[in-house]
Amino acid sequence: MLIIALFTSLCLAMPVAAAAFYVGNFTALTVLCVYVTIVSLGLFVLALRGTHEAEAELDEA
Repeated sequence: MLIIALFTSLCLAMPVAAAAFYVGNFTALTVLCVYVTIVSLGLFVLALRGTHEAEAELDEA
């Protein structure tokens, strides 16, 4: 469920970034870039953790 929430927030960040670029608010763009980087790394770590847990379950069987 956390992965879905993080991915949804990334999808919602795109129109906000487009609007900030159109208006010329580069501070908001910088903040969004940092946010997207952190969330993307979080999704990557969660995916790796899930893969590792699945492999551990297969090894136990």
